[in-house]
Amino acid sequence: MASNRAWALGPIVALGAWIAWPAMGLDGGESPEHAVTERVAKLETVRPRLAEAMSLLGRQFGNLWFAIDKANWPLAEFYLQQCRDVLAHAVVIEPSRTLTSGSTLPLQGMAQKLDQGYFNDMRTAIAAKDRGDAGKAYRNSMKSCMSCHAMFDRPFLRLRIPEAPPTDVIEFEPPGGKMP
Repeated sequence: MASNRAWALGPIVALGAWIAWPAMGLDGGESPEHAVTERVAKLETVRPRLAEAMSLLGRQFGNLWFAIDKANWPLAEFYLQQCRDVLAHAVVIEPSRTLTSGSTLPLQGMAQKLDQGYFNDMRTAIAAKDRGDAGKAYRNSMKSCMSCHAMFDRPFLRLRIPEAPPTDVIEFEPPGGKMP
């Protein structure tokens, strides 16, 4: 059965390549490698920057605080996963950062430490529906973020507990409006 599906996909892939060939600029005698190189160069000019990913992470992290504060555990779990996803994406956007000293530091190790450490502690506290431990893990995550900022020549990026949710369209009260 699987071989029948693979056989059926062959003509579809060939048709797609035949249709895409002119759109890729390959009808004018350019090599496929040249077309790919040009496309990558164009994409480099529009790719998101690390600052954009960090800004999104800040919003998700701020929302996470209010979900924890209101003991809305499904929402807290959601925002924690959003933070993890954005952090993983940030490392893809910029795997390393060049410091003012000229040395280069990789971001992957720092992101892994935060994710496997304090974010895991927060996940455990959220699963246990423990606001105290979740708040402690949240604050420890903030300290970890700030030490990373300092290490990467950004000590002026200091975090604080938000006073208001970054988003005003999300209801942070748990379903039914009752906190445990």
